[in-house]
Amino acid sequence: MRSKHLLALGFGIGLVAVVCLAVPPSHAQESKIKSSTAKERTQIGPTLADDLENYLKENKDNLSPRVHADLHKILVKHRQPGRENKPEPSAKAKITKPRSGQRVGSRIPVTVQGDNVASGSHYWIMVERQGLVWPKEPEVKLVDGKWSGIAHEGGSPGNLTLTLISVGEKSHKQILTWFKTSQSTGKYPGLTLKSLGAKRIDTVKDLDYK
Repeated sequence: MRSKHLLALGFGIGLVAVVCLAVPPSHAQESKIKSSTAKERTQIGPTLADDLENYLKENKDNLSPRVHADLHKILVKHRQPGRENKPEPSAKAKITKPRSGQRVGSRIPVTVQGDNVASGSHYWIMVERQGLVWPKEPEVKLVDGKWSGIAHEGGSPGNLTLTLISVGEKSHKQILTWFKTSQSTGKYPGLTLKSLGAKRIDTVKDLDYK
């Protein structure tokens, strides 16, 4: 499927480039370009949109203004607010350990069972308090429907919630950047599920953190 999309996207880019670089397009040619780019726009997914964005950056000085403008329109139309953050429909998964009401310490053993995450999405464990969330490494990658890891918690004692979320590619990269920045600065600011465009998959509430 991806190869078909790449072929379609390549055809669209090639058509716009050939027509616009050769001679100023006639009215009929311009209409053909617009209809072609509109068609290709409906066929590209988040990954191909990233490819197109990289293509524009790398070839900024080599493209004619018209070609660059047409391709940029495709990208802008696709990158509607929040759209790139939405993951594909997620498979079902559940936190099987710990359980609600359980006492936990700074090292929280976590197990997850369920279906593999949908293509283009990523599972993460979050500690949730008062509307804010803190990602916990490593990323949840199910193998034969199972995953286990340790969530390290360094906040103040009290009740907390563990949440399994699913995010799209852009938010996944945002989480990785958050880790890198936090580890270098020593500051770990809370995030919101809304800002990540995250889908809540499962929740374990009322963990007694000491």
